[in-house]
Amino acid sequence: MFRCHVASLRNVVRIQRRNVLVKSAEERSTRDRLQVLKTPGNVSKYEFPRNPDSLLVEGARLSRGERLYQGFAVGKALLIYCCLSLSQGFPSSQPLLWPPLNVEKVLDTAPLPKLLTAKDLRKLIYVKRPTVVVYFRNAEGDEKANQLNLLFVLLKEISELYGSPLDVFRVNVNEEYQYFNKYLKESIKNSGDCLLHLVVPDVLESQVLTIVPPVSVKSFVSQLSKTLDGFNIKFSKGHSAQQELDEVLTRLKLCLFSLRLEGATKFIEGHSIQQLEVRCNQFLETFTKST
Repeated sequence: MFRCHVASLRNVVRIQRRNVLVKSAEERSTRDRLQVLKTPGNVSKYEFPRNPDSLLVEGARLSRGERLYQGFAVGKALLIYCCLSLSQGFPSSQPLLWPPLNVEKVLDTAPLPKLLTAKDLRKLIYVKRPTVVVYFRNAEGDEKANQLNLLFVLLKEISELYGSPLDVFRVNVNEEYQYFNKYLKESIKNSGDCLLHLVVPDVLESQVLTIVPPVSVKSFVSQLSKTLDGFNIKFSKGHSAQQELDEVLTRLKLCLFSLRLEGATKFIEGHSIQQLEVRCNQFLETFTKST
C-alpha cells in the first residue's frame, strides 16, 4: 500500500511539472509574437490596408510630409505618361502606327562577299576555317552580269546558313591578273567565266582545291562536306534552311529564264536571293503588261 501511495505522488508531480512546462512555453510564444503597437488616436502604418487593391496608402496612416511625397510621386508618373501619349497618340484614340520598314533598303546595304586583292591572298595561307575564293572577270552583257551577281549572292547566303562556319571572298581578275603567279594564271585561263577555290585549313599551310560552282544549295553543301571530310573536317548546314533557299533559287532561275525567252533580259540588282526574286518578278510583270 505504501508503494502505491508513493507511485501516485510521483504521477502527480510529473503531471504538475508537465503543466508548468506547457504554460511557460505558451507564455514564451505569446511574448515573442509580433505585436502591432497602436497609439491612441493614430492608426499604425504597419497594419494591413483596408483596401488591398488601392494604389495609394490611406492618408490617415501617413504623416503630412509622407502624404505630400506620395502625391508628388504619383503625379509625376502620370504627367510623364501624358507627355508620352501626346507625342505618340493616345492608345484610346487610335492605334499607334510605326513607320513601315523598307525591306529593300535594308537588303541593299547587305554586303556581298568581300573583295580581295592579289596581295590579300597571302593571308589565306593560314586560314582557320574553310574559305571559298571566287576569281571572276567583269561580265559582258546583262545576262552574264545576272549570273555573276547570283553566284555572289548565293555563296554569301550559303555561308550565313546555320551550321559550320564558311568564309567567302572574291577577286577581280581584270584588276589583279598581273600580280598572280603562273599557276594561278593557268588555272584562270582554263576556268571560263569564273574559278572557285576552296581553301582548307591544315596543320602547316592551307590546302587549295578547285571546286564546281553551285547549281543548288544542297549539292554545293554536299560537295563541300565530302571534300572537307577527306581532311577530317566536319561540315554541314541546316537541312530545312537549305531546302528553303533552294526553293527561292528555283523560282528565281525560272523568272530569269522567262525574261530571256521574252527577249527582255536586264541586269537585276540585289543582295539577297529573295530580293532578286521580287525584283525579277516585278520587271517581268511590267514587261508583260507593256506588251
